[in-house]
Amino acid sequence: ESGNTVWIQESGSYNIITQSSEMAHSGSWLAWFGGYSNASDLLYQRVTIPSWATQGYVQFWYYIATAETEQHQYDIMTVEIRRDSDNALLKTLKTLSNLDKTSGWVQSQQFDVTEFIGQTVRLRFAARLDATLITSFLIDDVTLAVPPSSQCTLTVNINPPAGGSVAKNPDKATYVYGDAVQLTATAGSGYTFSNWSGDASGSANPINLTMDANKVVTANFC
Repeated sequence: ESGNTVWIQESGSYNIITQSSEMAHSGSWLAWFGGYSNASDLLYQRVTIPSWATQGYVQFWYYIATAETEQHQYDIMTVEIRRDSDNALLKTLKTLSNLDKTSGWVQSQQFDVTEFIGQTVRLRFAARLDATLITSFLIDDVTLAVPPSSQCTLTVNINPPAGGSVAKNPDKATYVYGDAVQLTATAGSGYTFSNWSGDASGSANPINLTMDANKVVTANFC
């Protein structure tokens, strides 16, 4: 909701990202495709689906207004996943047309993009219109959602191995997303606890972690 900060416009006779609190689904910015004859409007955003994810989906709100009256696809919008390196089409998530006109804002279904985990791709919206009876495709509140993994692991390393030990509370093989875990370092004979490294930092002892991903923590002794 701060304007065109992450979207890249490839083509179009006007700015696709438009400010209008009266037209937007929420806030004051939206993407307005078409609305004029022979439009060819292309807009994309680079998105990265993290490698730790187990699932990902795209969802958005749309509003389609048209002057077309015949039951034929004259004006078309596609929602696509494209390879970032060469813009090659990888997957078409949705095709909309003047036949999908709405009476207000509609939320799309969730489009699965799990197959692109660990990749940076382009999420692209493209609209092409003919010369007469124009159609407007309005897009807002585009979401790339990566639901958290329900199970997380915590690996604790000791450096050097003889330096001491670390107690986990609670001590489990796996944790549920959002679990709180306390780590307490105890120095061995002749050693002093120094600090944490990896997915924890600082010298506080004990230290509290929130399990929102798989984590690896090292307790350093000197």
